[in-house]
Amino acid sequence: MTDTSWKGASLELRDLSLAYGPIEVLRRVSLSVAPGTTTCIIGPSGSGKSTLLRGINRLHEPKSGDVLLAGRSVLREKPDALRLRIGMVFQHFNLFPDHSALENVALAPWKVKGLPKSQAMTIARQRLEEVGLGQRADHHPRDLSGGQQQR
Repeated sequence: MTDTSWKGASLELRDLSLAYGPIEVLRRVSLSVAPGTTTCIIGPSGSGKSTLLRGINRLHEPKSGDVLLAGRSVLREKPDALRLRIGMVFQHFNLFPDHSALENVALAPWKVKGLPKSQAMTIARQRLEEVGLGQRADHHPRDLSGGQQQR
């Protein structure tokens, strides 16, 4: 059974600060994102956009402040537990060119999580359907648009 308690959840940042060693790169960022909305983080190169996103999903641990998802602090959870529920789409994605879209999506559950291949393939097919790519499951990355590859 899949945990859907965070699907379409609110996101709130409270005085979030992030640093690289002694250099504080983001200071006391506060932000509220309502469930079901889309928010864009824009700014020039080097302004901290990626650092902010990495802090939200704990790829980089915040120096201070809090991140609340559906009203619950993500900083009180183990990062691995958080990453089972949320993900991040990177600007540069590295799909295996010799694998189909279905195989690329199934690879992590099968090889990293250790699920049986058949179960990983079933989950991957469901995920592709969820993002409107069910009909493209057997296509290789070269046959998908950039947006399709990112999804």
